[in-house]
Amino acid sequence: MIILALTIHIVVLIAMMIAIICFESDCKKIIFWNLIVSITSIFGFLVYFICFCDKPGLKKSIKTKFDQDEIYKNLVKYTMGNTCSINETINFNKRHYSADIYKNSDIQVFDNEEAFVSNLANDIEKAQEYIILDNEFFLMGINNDIIISLLKEKQSMGIMVKCIYDRTKLGDSKLIKELRASGIRVCNFNKRDIFNRYYKNSKNLISIDGLNTYLYNSFNLKSKKEKPISCSNLYYKIQGDVTKSIDLDCHLDVSFATQKYYELEHNNYLPMGNIEMQYVSSTSDKDFEGLFLKAINDAKKQIIIHINKFIPTPSIKQAIAMATLSGVDVKIMLSKNNTMSYYTSRAYLKEMAMHGARAYIYDGIIASNFIIIDDLTFVGNFSLVNLEIRNNLQNILILNDKDFSGKTQLYFNDLINNSYRICKPKNVLLREKIFKKFN
Repeated sequence: MIILALTIHIVVLIAMMIAIICFESDCKKIIFWNLIVSITSIFGFLVYFICFCDKPGLKKSIKTKFDQDEIYKNLVKYTMGNTCSINETINFNKRHYSADIYKNSDIQVFDNEEAFVSNLANDIEKAQEYIILDNEFFLMGINNDIIISLLKEKQSMGIMVKCIYDRTKLGDSKLIKELRASGIRVCNFNKRDIFNRYYKNSKNLISIDGLNTYLYNSFNLKSKKEKPISCSNLYYKIQGDVTKSIDLDCHLDVSFATQKYYELEHNNYLPMGNIEMQYVSSTSDKDFEGLFLKAINDAKKQIIIHINKFIPTPSIKQAIAMATLSGVDVKIMLSKNNTMSYYTSRAYLKEMAMHGARAYIYDGIIASNFIIIDDLTFVGNFSLVNLEIRNNLQNILILNDKDFSGKTQLYFNDLINNSYRICKPKNVLLREKIFKKFN
């Protein structure tokens, strides 16, 4: 009996390992998860299959999304303009990602949630046609009584309010039912696999009549410690002709989530300001690795990276190292926490420091990522984590403006006062080595 049970266990174990090999293409993931399964057996395999498995069905659903996007663009007769930029990175993005270039846009930055919510509430009150909320987490950063009551009021006035989300938190289901009862269209972005870590819509966008758009991140600071946690969080209000691309992206996501065609209600995107901008959203079979590589390789003076997790692809890691060795001033600031990804990120950060980059650990939470490369500033819902770059739906707003990059650099320099600089990068901890091996 014992021999039979042992035989069955070995057969099942081998079957699970073969399944991992079939699902995954990355050698490190195959080795890592086979090691986990060999130690924890079926429990480890269930964790893998539910949360981390590279399921073909998920890939297919995202491919379907991009196919539907093309159909939608044809229906609304979306065409790109003939505008070119003096910056070759921006021109590359137009060719490679079909991201249009806009010359007359403006941006307003809020560094605290209160100012952001107050400004957003004013714009919602002025809405005439529609409001689209496109969030990673349900009503991320705006789940408060003021915004909720305004959304219900606008819906009752006949202004269409559409809210899509990818993930929810405990307690959100009651509010979702309440909003649906008021007539607001609330829908999950992709219902295929709510537990999986990847293939998520990581964007946080708001479009109000296509005239006022917001791009932001948010982070709930709940600490049991007496010492308050500092947080680097920025919110962006974007106006001008670049709102055409942001508004279109919101409509594409809503149409996919609801499986219903919504006309692009607004067609006149008025110029406002004189900043050159480009909005880049995830496209089929083209992740953001090419965008980052082009920008890093074109860097002449400086690269400043303000990031919550730093687990770059091998190509991006090599590009940053080469830029540092060629004389480009590279600074990287990483968010401090106690997760597995933090120790992996810190190992890569130390590796960059060994090449000559100035590496900092911010004593707090970095909720909003940004990158400055010479006069270009990259903001948005993007990541520098290997698998997230390749699998999640993300966006980047690129600003080609010396003044804006200068102001963002001053903000970065202020954060250095609340950061630790890595002065001895050769001192790598054992846990950093272990986690780095499997990422």
